[in-house]
Amino acid sequence: MQPNVSDNAGDFFQSDADIAIVARREQKARESKDAGSPFVLPSKILDMAVVPPRSPNDDHFAYVAESGHVARKLNLTKKTKLQSFMGHKGPVTSVIVICDSNGLDTFIVTGSWDKTAKKWDAKTQGCLVTFSGHGDFVKALALTSNPKLSSSPDAPSSFLLTGSADSTIRQWNPETGACIRVLKGHSRSVESLVVDSSTLDRPILYSSSSDTAIRKWDAVTGELLAVLEGHLTSVYRLLLADGQLWSASADNTVKRWDLDTDTADSTLTHPDFAKSVAVSIEGTYVFTGSRDENVRVWDIASEKCIGMFEGHFNEVSSLQIIGGILYSGSLDGTIRRWEISDIQSTLKKLTDEKAKTAKEEEGGREAKKKGGKGASLMTEEEERELAELLGEDD
Repeated sequence: MQPNVSDNAGDFFQSDADIAIVARREQKARESKDAGSPFVLPSKILDMAVVPPRSPNDDHFAYVAESGHVARKLNLTKKTKLQSFMGHKGPVTSVIVICDSNGLDTFIVTGSWDKTAKKWDAKTQGCLVTFSGHGDFVKALALTSNPKLSSSPDAPSSFLLTGSADSTIRQWNPETGACIRVLKGHSRSVESLVVDSSTLDRPILYSSSSDTAIRKWDAVTGELLAVLEGHLTSVYRLLLADGQLWSASADNTVKRWDLDTDTADSTLTHPDFAKSVAVSIEGTYVFTGSRDENVRVWDIASEKCIGMFEGHFNEVSSLQIIGGILYSGSLDGTIRRWEISDIQSTLKKLTDEKAKTAKEEEGGREAKKKGGKGASLMTEEEERELAELLGEDD
């Protein structure tokens, strides 16, 4: 007897709340079908990595990790699917791009629910290495150089790092697939990994977890250097930008961390889980994606939300910036593009209007000040006439 298999939500038990959510999302999908010029993909987008353009006029390219057991290369400018990387036996949770010295995307690495990571030839789509050893989903990936290469000729020139729902981080030889060491310290699932290579002789790995902590490691030796505490629950995403670490959490906040003191120095509060974060190239704005389906724009200096992009109808899982374009990937299966210049022009208009209002208010205060306390709007003759009338009433 063949099992009954279905991907139609209507074939499964759903509560009234579930049905209401589905209906709301379907309505929002219809209403926002053109917002952000959506690039529609076949399944949920769990992660996205961009290929840095080699010139300002180049098309924009990215790789996406999808819930449909596949990774893809996309031309974001033309909204075309270029390549598919198939071989995982579960949803693909994460993807990173490895470029050569000319800036060409040569390899990609993907992580999956099937407990493995895979390295692929970006041109032929062939799987070159499978990294097996984790006891649960692989959820995060990072790559770091090996500054100690000269002291050990047999050592790899770089290391692949994988974070898993089994609470461990593994360091691998990316050429052979051999596991070099296992980093233990987190008590729950590892959600995100980033490497700070600004100190070339000692690259630093930051890992976040659903145990609330961000851990700081020597990316080569695996030595634990510090634990950054401040979030109240799961930390889903880490980002390094301009020497600053940002974190997005299920405690409804995005935090910025001072890496000299390992303490948070800025907090952006959301109405729902914060799932993704990106920082503008000039460092003026931070963009955040949330479970509430919106992309928010924050002024870094004031820590105020100054705008919002609406269009997605499921959580915003990934944010990437190429030039003046912000790309947002979502569990709704779309990638949408937002012009950062639109924010700047809108903000300039608001700033000009506020300045005009402030000038008018200041002018009013000055006029009142010159007229004295309780300055009247009547002329001197009108005031004298009023006084006379009041005197007659007495």
